[in-house]
This record gives sequence, structure tokens and C-alpha cells, in this order.
Amino acid sequence: MEKVKFTVCAKNEMLKNQPTEVCCAKAWLAAAVKATGSLNITKTGMNVVFESDDYDYMMSVVHAIKLLYSLPVELISQRGKGAKKSAAFMVKLGKTQSETLLFDVGIWEKGEDDMPCFARGVRKEIVRKECCAKAFLRSVFVATGSANVPPKLIGESDSVESSGGGYYLEFVLSDEILAEVVAGLLKSLGVPAKTTERKEKFVVYQKDSEIISNTFALLGAHEAVMYMQEIMVERTLSANLNRQSNIAAANADKTVIAATKQVLAIQTIDKTSGLDNLPDALKEIAVLRLENPTAGLDFFAGRLGITKSGVNHRFRKLVQMAEEIENKRKQTITNDNKR
Repeated sequence: MEKVKFTVCAKNEMLKNQPTEVCCAKAWLAAAVKATGSLNITKTGMNVVFESDDYDYMMSVVHAIKLLYSLPVELISQRGKGAKKSAAFMVKLGKTQSETLLFDVGIWEKGEDDMPCFARGVRKEIVRKECCAKAFLRSVFVATGSANVPPKLIGESDSVESSGGGYYLEFVLSDEILAEVVAGLLKSLGVPAKTTERKEKFVVYQKDSEIISNTFALLGAHEAVMYMQEIMVERTLSANLNRQSNIAAANADKTVIAATKQVLAIQTIDKTSGLDNLPDALKEIAVLRLENPTAGLDFFAGRLGITKSGVNHRFRKLVQMAEEIENKRKQTITNDNKR
């Protein structure tokens, strides 16, 4: 099975959730005009033109127009019509349809002397209802958005391809005001996003995995949410296991260092005053340490029938005795040098 990029999977889900109500159709088309629309002005008048390489998205535009006006609308294929064509598919409206649409979806409003003028952003009533705000965002994301999740750690997906890297969701827009509208709508729905400027484009983006997952849930991409949740759980478990492994390794290092220090201390005592001159309890554990240089505290506690605290106390005593021997040796050398 050929894999599909995560972004495409999410967009395909959103396209299955096309507007069924007139209010949401207006919001979907408002986003489409902003993201893929242009005004074609000729001697005979003005036409709204939608262009995109995404056939399914252009069909969603046709669907929304028909829902609003019950008028015949055609999707025009521009493939094979020359390399200069920037998009594979186009939807073109007539003069009267274009003017009506621009007013209905909140792109135009009446200005002085009732002359049409462009509204700043999108009129609030177009996206006031939550269902309409979601329809607007779905349309913008399908037209301009992209997203990514890290690859799965446990079992490679048979159908979804990740480009690697971390989590991100972004809308790449040509219009700064549209970026403000998108960021504002996301914030109002409880999934805030940041904005930045990149290569003369305005980008609205999210990088927090939980926020991205919640955004997809709000926009109806539930399979994308499930896929993300699997990866998030895998990575949380992996992080916890790594953390536990690092702690275990650190503890092991401490054990080795302590054991080495104890062995050296016992050897120092043995070479100077001798182990036979130690109290029985200290001699017993000293001999046992030399025989088992890498053993942990549990081993000594079990063999000697004392607590780990008791084992620690005896080893500390041996280390202290060795340090006193070494300090006396150094002092002797210092005194000899002064003579």
C-alpha cells in the first residue's frame, strides 16, 4: 500500500466534513476566496476565479456554491493547457454570481454611496457561530495548511508517512489580515496559535502536540487525532523508560565509584596497620569486600545479617580510617622535607 503524508490524511478527513448548512457554506467559501480566489476584471465585467491543484478542494467549492445558489457550476481542468498555468483546476463565476457571492460571504460590504468595498478580513457574522468558524478554518487549512507528526516508534504505519522532525501545524497565508482572523478564531475555540512572517508569507502555527491534537478534533479530523495520540503515548512511554534507564545507570555508576573507593581504603589499611588489627566487625566486612569488589549493599546486608545502613556505616568507618592514615603519611613527608 502506498503511504500518504499525514497532512493529506488530515485534509482528506476535513473534506469529508463539507458544509451542509447555508451559513457554513458561506464560511467555507469566504475562506476559499481568501485562500485561492482572485478577481478577473475584463471589459465585460468582473469574475471571481478559484484556482488550486487540489481537485477535491475545488469540488468542495463547487458543492458550497451549489448549496448557496442552486446554480450550475463547472470545474474546469487546466491540465495540458501550457506550463504557465499555476493551478490544475479552476472554478469561474459569472459577473452577477461573483458580485452576489462577494457580498454574501462577507468579502465585500457597502461603503460610501452604497458602493461595494472590500471588508477588512471577514465580516464577523460569517464566522460568529461555532460551526461556521470551524467550517472557515477547515477550508483555510485544506487550501493552505500543512502538519506533521514524528514517525511511530512501535511498528511502522502501513498508510501514513511522516517527514520526520517534530509536531507542527501551520497555515501559510498571503494575507496578514487573514492570518489575524485565523489566529483569532483558533484562540476563540481554545486552541491558540502563534504567528510569524516567513518569505513574504504570514504563517499561523502550532507546535504543541496536545494543542494540535485538539485542533484536529475540533476540525473533524478524528483519524488524524487517533494517529497522533498513538504516537504521543508511545513517545511518553519511551521518555519514561529512558529516564528510568538513565537513573539506573547513574545509580550503577555511583555504586561502582563507592565500591572502588572502599576497596582502595581497605588496601591502604592492609598495607599499613594490617586488617588483623581491625575490630572484628570491620575486618569481616573488609575481607568480604576484597573478595567481592563489585557487590552491592544488599549482598553485604544479606551475608552479614545487618541492615544496609549498618553496611554503609562500616564502610564509611573503613574509608575514614584510610583517610587518616593517608593524612598522617602526607604530614610525615611534609615534616621530613622541612628538616
